[in-house]
Amino acid sequence: MISLTPENAPAAICAHVQTPMGIDDVQTAAAGIVELADETMANAARVHGIELGHDISSFDLLVTGGGGALHAARIAEKLDIARIIVPQNAGVGSAVGFLRSPVAFEAAISLMEPLADIDATALSDRVTTQIAHVRAIVEEAVPADRILTTAKIEMRYQGQGLEIVLEQAADADFAIDPAQLEAEFITRYRSLVGFTLKDIPLDLVSVSVTARENRSLGTPPVTPGAQPGAPALRQVFDLGEKEHIAYRVLDRACVGRDVTQGPAIVTEDQTTTLVRPGWSVHASDAGHLVLERHAP
Repeated sequence: MISLTPENAPAAICAHVQTPMGIDDVQTAAAGIVELADETMANAARVHGIELGHDISSFDLLVTGGGGALHAARIAEKLDIARIIVPQNAGVGSAVGFLRSPVAFEAAISLMEPLADIDATALSDRVTTQIAHVRAIVEEAVPADRILTTAKIEMRYQGQGLEIVLEQAADADFAIDPAQLEAEFITRYRSLVGFTLKDIPLDLVSVSVTARENRSLGTPPVTPGAQPGAPALRQVFDLGEKEHIAYRVLDRACVGRDVTQGPAIVTEDQTTTLVRPGWSVHASDAGHLVLERHAP
């Protein structure tokens, strides 16, 4: 664990940034550090959008992580993005996703053999054995009637690197049908590439079997309460204005569907959301924060 001492930050910034760079005051130096980080992140998104041929400004900005919601509004301004979404539990999203993910187990059979040489009966028996194996593992945590099993059959033209995955339901009666696999592969290859290859044999690369808990996940709607009493105020230095601006401090659980105008700071255990001047915030039906930028 690293113990932070916030009162030491101004002295460190003064010694290592403000004084060496000849900046007027420590607040401007600190804000400049944040501005540089925001510009770096915005430029990375800008370049990625250009590479993909997209207009970044036409997208919403979805932020995660403990610091994402602090930087989001300034990054959105740089990218001319008008709406930001801060999901519930954004600061611990990976952990929440892991805990909410369905129980699953996968096993694979590596083959790399010509499809024409496959012993379909023997391979079907191997796959059936694997189906029973993965189901037994998942059944340790999930009732048998809530388990789905699927088989993914990976194939390719001999000598090619493009491998096509064909997915099928897998049960105790699972059987490999080479003729059916060849027909499905050709159809799928044509849909992906636009043509097929003649007189090139097919390789069966692998067969993987997955047993997965069958459940649908959803985020329960959140009904926020009213903000109790008058919200506290916090002074935040604004680099553009070169002065401190008073931000209202709101608890996230108390942000409702009614629109709240910035400047405001929305606090929660895992992260903090900065609603800059010119932005508003409200909660969606699913409990996510939605920040919207208003035209100047």
